[in-house]
Amino acid sequence: MAESIELPELGSGSRDAVGGQDEDYETAPHINISTEDASLIHTQETALVDFTGDTLANARRQLLKTKVDAFLKEVDRRDGLLPGPDIYNEFELGDDGRALFLKEGHKRVTWEKDSTNYRTLHSIGTADFIRTHLFPNTNQLHVFVREDTERQPH
Repeated sequence: MAESIELPELGSGSRDAVGGQDEDYETAPHINISTEDASLIHTQETALVDFTGDTLANARRQLLKTKVDAFLKEVDRRDGLLPGPDIYNEFELGDDGRALFLKEGHKRVTWEKDSTNYRTLHSIGTADFIRTHLFPNTNQLHVFVREDTERQPH
């Protein structure tokens, strides 16, 4: 009896660290955020060079929040998932102030070529990781346990 947990339309995901060039950037599924959110993010990214010390740390925290909020808004719109209460603790900015990563495994969330395009949920983690770390309210997830070829609600 083989068991695997999948989120419909999300797949089982991959936990491999992502770095270097974005493979299949043009054809891989990704999440586009609104033009307004993208513009705000680019403005905040550009402004980082003007700050030092505590002001830079505060600007990076605000940019992290803006990036995560933009991602979550689209995930909610697309998949109807709402985050857990400590969601911001699950993410970190890259040294460049543009890339967004999951803290655990340092998994890239944003595309390297465009810091306002986000990877889909299935490409940033397993269903278990997504459920445990990002969207812990399992009542919101349509989770299935696969036994042989039959899918049964769990």
